[in-house]
Amino acid sequence: MRAKSWGVLVLAIALSVAACGRRGVVTGEVTAGGEVVVFTPAPTVMMLSGVTDGAAVRTAVASALSARSWTLESDDGTQVVARLQHRRTTLRVVVQYATSQVSIQYLDSAGLEIESPSVSRRYEGYMRQLTEQIEGELARPAREAQEAIARAQEEQLRREREAREAEERERDRQMQERLERERLATARAQAEADAERARAAQAQARVEGGVHVVVGRLSFDPRQASGVMGAVALQPGFGPDPYAVPGQAGGPVRADQLGLPSACPGWFQGAPQHTIVLRSDMPYLRFEAPSNGDATLAIVAPDGNVWCDDDGAGNLVPRIEGWFPAGVYQVYVGNYRGGEIATYSLTMSQRSASSVVVTPPPPRPGVVVVTPPPPRPGVVVVAPAPDCRTTLLELGHSSTSLMFCDGAEPQCADALLRAGHSPTSLQFCQGVEPRCAVTMMRSGRSPTELMHCQ
Repeated sequence: MRAKSWGVLVLAIALSVAACGRRGVVTGEVTAGGEVVVFTPAPTVMMLSGVTDGAAVRTAVASALSARSWTLESDDGTQVVARLQHRRTTLRVVVQYATSQVSIQYLDSAGLEIESPSVSRRYEGYMRQLTEQIEGELARPAREAQEAIARAQEEQLRREREAREAEERERDRQMQERLERERLATARAQAEADAERARAAQAQARVEGGVHVVVGRLSFDPRQASGVMGAVALQPGFGPDPYAVPGQAGGPVRADQLGLPSACPGWFQGAPQHTIVLRSDMPYLRFEAPSNGDATLAIVAPDGNVWCDDDGAGNLVPRIEGWFPAGVYQVYVGNYRGGEIATYSLTMSQRSASSVVVTPPPPRPGVVVVTPPPPRPGVVVVAPAPDCRTTLLELGHSSTSLMFCDGAEPQCADALLRAGHSPTSLQFCQGVEPRCAVTMMRSGRSPTELMHCQ
C-alpha cells in the first residue's frame, strides 16, 4: 500500500544579482510591482510496505528518474539530487529513500508556473508522474516474476497441446493404416471365402448320380431375377415343410443347347420354371422333382454355378441337396425324353431325405402305374459346424493364438477369421447370435460391430 503525507517546508528565496546588474534565477515568481511570490510545496512521501531490500529501492528510484528524463546530480547512498530540464523549466529535487518510504523534497526551480504561494499544477504533475513511475519500478520484479510464471505456464500448455495433437495425428495415421490393412485383408479374405464357398457348395451339394458344373451361358443378374413374378422366398424354419410348387417338365431345348454338358441330360424350356430367393444361408436344403415322367433338374446359383441331377433320389426322381448360401436361384426342370411333357411337383425341404418317401403325382390317363420299390437312402451332405481352432491353423496363424478361440461362437469365429481379421478380435464373437455375426462378417463390417449381434 502507498500513502502520501504532506508537510510544509518553507524554503528561502534565493536572490542573486549578476555583476552586470541583471536579475538572476529566482525561486518563485516576481510580480509587476516587484513583489516575490514564494513557492513552498510540501514534500511528496511514498510509504512502502513489504520491501526489505534497500538496494531494490535505490534501483527503482534511479530507474524511475531515468525513465522520466531526470538527471542525477549526486547520490550518497541514502538520497539523490535530481534535475529535470523541460523546455524553459528547470526543477531540482532531493529524493530520500529507505526500505520504509521514499520522500521527494523540492530544492529550487526556474520558469515554473505558480498559481499561489504553495500551489503549482505543473509541479504536482511532475511529482505524480515520478511517484507512479517509482511505484511501477518497485512492482516490476514481482510483476515480471508473475509474467515469467504465466509465460512458462502458457509454454507448458502449448507443449502439452502440441504433444496431444501429435499423438492424435499419430493415432489417426495408425488407424488409417490399420483400416487400410483390414480393408485389403477383408477384400482378400472375401475373394478366398467366395472361392471356398463355391468349393464347399460343390462338395456339399453333390449327390449320387448328380454333378456340379459351371455354365457361363446360364448365369444371370440376381437383381433382375429377384423381381420375377411368382418367385418363392425361403428362410430357415420356413413352412410348410416340404414346400411344393407344381409345373411341367420338358421342352424343346436340349441340354447342350443351353450350354449344359452331357452330365446334365434332358430337354428343357428356354427359361427357368422357378425363381427361389433364399433370404439367409440354408445349412441344409433339399430340392426334388417327382413327376409322372423322367424329370431332370438344374439349379443355377447367383454366381452362375450350376448343379444338375437326373435320378439322385431314385425312381426317376432328381434330387439336389446340401448347403445353399443366401441369394437368388433359378430352377430348370427338364424331361429326359425329348418331345414329352411331364407333370411334376418341385419340393423344397430342410429335413433329411432318409426320413421322406417321395410320392409321385397321379399318372396321366393310359399310363400303367407300377408301385415302385422303396427309395434309396438319400445321400445327405450337411456342412459340419466350423471349428475355430481348425480354421485358425488352416489360415496359417500361430498355435499360440489358439487361446483366443476359447468362448468364441464357432460360426462367428470361422467367418471372422476368413474375413482376414486378427485372432485377437475373436473376443467380439463371445455371446453373439451366429446368423447375425456371420452376415456381418461376410459383408465386410468391423469386428467391434458384433456387439449389435448380442
